[in-house]
Amino acid sequence: MDETISYPTKGNAKVNALIVTIAPGEKTELHQHGVPLFIYVLDGEVTVDYGDRGKKVFKKDDSYMEAMAVDHTGINVSESPVQILAVYMSADGAQDVIPAK
Repeated sequence: MDETISYPTKGNAKVNALIVTIAPGEKTELHQHGVPLFIYVLDGEVTVDYGDRGKKVFKKDDSYMEAMAVDHTGINVSESPVQILAVYMSADGAQDVIPAK
C-alpha cells in the first residue's frame, strides 16, 4: 500500500510470530495493524481485500509487508486451508491487530 514502515517508539521491543490458518470460505475480521507485520504464505492462497484500494492475491512462498493504516481482511476463496506465518515487529503495549471501527 506504499506505506512507510513505522516501528513502535514506546515500550520494550518484541517480536511476535504465529501461524494463522484460514479455513476454506473463511475470512478475517476487518482490521489494521499497529505495528509492522511481515507475512509469509506457507501453504495455499489468500486474497487480501483493501477496500477501495483493491484486492491482492498471495500464494504459497509469497512474502510481503502488510498494510498498517489501511482497513483490510484476508479471505480464503479456495477449497484448501491457507497457512500464513505472521511476524509482528512489536513492543510492550503496542496493538498488533486493531479491529476496524
